[in-house]
Amino acid sequence: MYRMVTRCFDCCRNNVNSLLLTSVLVLAVSTGASSAQAPVPRVKPDAPGPVYVSEGDHAILNLYFEALDRRRWDVADSYRPQISDSVARTVADWAWYRAEPDNLDWRALGRFLDENPDWPNDFTIQRTAEEEMTENDAPADILAFFRNKQPVSGYGKIALARALLDSGQTDEGKRRLRDAWVNHNWPVSDERDIAREFASHLSEDDHYAKVDRQLFDIIATDSVRLLDYLAANHRQMAEARIALLRRDGNAVRLLEGLSPEQLRDSGVLHAAARYYRRGDNEPTAIGYAAQAPVSSDYLRYPEAWWGEKNLLMLWALRDGLYKDAYRMAAYSGLKEGGNFAEAEFYAGWIALRFLKEPERARRHFAYLDANVSSPISKSRAQYWLGRAFAAEGNRERARQYYAVAAAYPFTYYGQLAQESLGTENAPGFPPAVEPSAEDREMFNSRPLVHAMRILAEVDEEYRYIAFARQLDDVLATPGEYALYEDLVRREDMLFLSVRAGKVAVGRGAEAPSVAWPRILVPGQASNYVEEPLILGLSRQESEFNPRAYSSANARGLMQLLPSTAQLTARKEGFPYSTPRLMDDPLYNLVIGSAHLSHLIERFEGSYILTLVGYNAGPNRASQWIERYGDPRNPDVDPVDWVELIPFDETRNYVQRVLENTQIYRAQVEGGPIAGKLARDLVRGGGTTTAIGLAQPSPILSAKASQWDGKAMTDDRMAGLAVPAAFSQEVPDPVAMLASFNQPLVGERSKISNEIDPCEADAETLNRLALDDDVETVESAC
Repeated sequence: MYRMVTRCFDCCRNNVNSLLLTSVLVLAVSTGASSAQAPVPRVKPDAPGPVYVSEGDHAILNLYFEALDRRRWDVADSYRPQISDSVARTVADWAWYRAEPDNLDWRALGRFLDENPDWPNDFTIQRTAEEEMTENDAPADILAFFRNKQPVSGYGKIALARALLDSGQTDEGKRRLRDAWVNHNWPVSDERDIAREFASHLSEDDHYAKVDRQLFDIIATDSVRLLDYLAANHRQMAEARIALLRRDGNAVRLLEGLSPEQLRDSGVLHAAARYYRRGDNEPTAIGYAAQAPVSSDYLRYPEAWWGEKNLLMLWALRDGLYKDAYRMAAYSGLKEGGNFAEAEFYAGWIALRFLKEPERARRHFAYLDANVSSPISKSRAQYWLGRAFAAEGNRERARQYYAVAAAYPFTYYGQLAQESLGTENAPGFPPAVEPSAEDREMFNSRPLVHAMRILAEVDEEYRYIAFARQLDDVLATPGEYALYEDLVRREDMLFLSVRAGKVAVGRGAEAPSVAWPRILVPGQASNYVEEPLILGLSRQESEFNPRAYSSANARGLMQLLPSTAQLTARKEGFPYSTPRLMDDPLYNLVIGSAHLSHLIERFEGSYILTLVGYNAGPNRASQWIERYGDPRNPDVDPVDWVELIPFDETRNYVQRVLENTQIYRAQVEGGPIAGKLARDLVRGGGTTTAIGLAQPSPILSAKASQWDGKAMTDDRMAGLAVPAAFSQEVPDPVAMLASFNQPLVGERSKISNEIDPCEADAETLNRLALDDDVETVESAC
């Protein structure tokens, strides 16, 4: 079952020459927790002749792809009719349309999309078709193209709008036109042509909506071109916002020249908050952000607002202004998505750990849980619901919520929850899924699978990857995902398996052995650092892709910067080679593990600080110790310290690597997945008893004491209505546990009893709100 590549390289360590015989990289030990190391490596045998296409088609496909890659369109096009296998011919057509040769017929692209709806890059192919459409095309042809498809580009939306208007469907045509005009950015010439062609159908409100959206997207200079289309009131606000976003010298004067009504506009407040925040005047920035509308409708672009409120929340938290930090998070206006999950979590966490208001916190965590679907987000919400009940002294209820969170054993918070309950009956790493006969029949019948096998036989690696990434989105069972893993492993592309395993979770077909494959780690690497940590970090860094190359110039399995690798090699006495960071995966593992061990030594054993240093740089770790305290301090709750990390990427990185480490420890050592995460969090000097008992940060507590519970926003909040979370009842954890009998599939759950603060009556708002959160509904909306 194993495919291995043998290599050897000379390594010197401590001035002693040694020969390190390295073996496998692309090797999945996809058995259960008792997985053993691989047997003696075998060299990959020479590939046999073609199996999935005839020798004739094999030869033609090789010639075809060579001509296509050299952009010899006439030559490539002459080969296409000669391909006999129907799937191979469709693959050739797909590659032709993806290559975008001259004079493509957009109608042919439309037919291809209709006939092959599940093939990869359909968005790109459709966008190419839409960009080929012109005003001279027959409306009937355009309407036929979009009969079963929605436009994916601004040009497609314009073409559809034009066809609808020309065919007498005025209302729908104007709706499509407005969407295209407002929500897309255009080159200067195209923008001018569209405005001229559709002048009679575009209103002043449409032009202002476009400017408004662009300014929320921080597209200031381009918006100047549209000022002449605006009414005086809208133009005055737009000019002030443009000046603020560009930090023009007259920005403050234009802002102060606005009327009180204009100053309440969400766009003006956003631009002002950004202006002062970028000028390091956070108190004034918070003052403007605090006046933003509560309702997402009046806020208009809550995602853009969160970009500012998130930064201001972090600043307020850093300075001990807990109420201000809470309000920035609690009034995000978001209702779904990743930023919603972050904002709602922070609102609950700040309420619980800094404001010491567990009842308020429970509302936010329950609202978060009701509106997310991923295991990572749900276990986070449920664990902290347990912490909120524990803070109130309700241990039974806390344990019930920990049990709900622990039903997600492959997540950081699920593992922490399990440890809170005890690990006597905690699950281990499950054995690999064994595909059924039905799984095999379904898998082998898929044209995408046949296409991948054909592409593998003609060594079309990048096109193979495109099909693989499409296939993992349509598989239906854990058994199919296991077959997928075997398919990509045969091509030394284990990184595709990791991605597929992540997709499988969202499709209700969880296959842990696919999502967390195990590769062989050379002994010299595990002599530096424990194997589970190497595996957990490598999975997060590269998904086990030895050719991974980041925009920051990080390379290979452990995503090493050449400068870091060179310093590490010099320190350890290894010969250094930049190409080998990607060409020799086991060389990368040894250098990366050595670097990791240096960080562990620098931070006196702390895994938290080591991972912060690996991701954001060791200087950042030192800065955050100074700002928030030291997670190795027994008086600091390390779980809180991780949540205080101000970089979203680094915070997520630390949690994901630590959760991966628990999973791989279960594979390498046996035993339950959960059980050692708390110990990992306090390595270097902390104590597991600090979790849940110690304060988040003595440094922040000292700063907060200077404010005496006051907030800068106390007198400036524009009539705080209740956060949306306060319409969410805290669910019964016993019923939630029962739901785990059902597969984790489906749309993100929606709550039906959400109260819009701008529509609810004052009595309801006052009943739900805490005393300091309500003034009047009118001023809030």
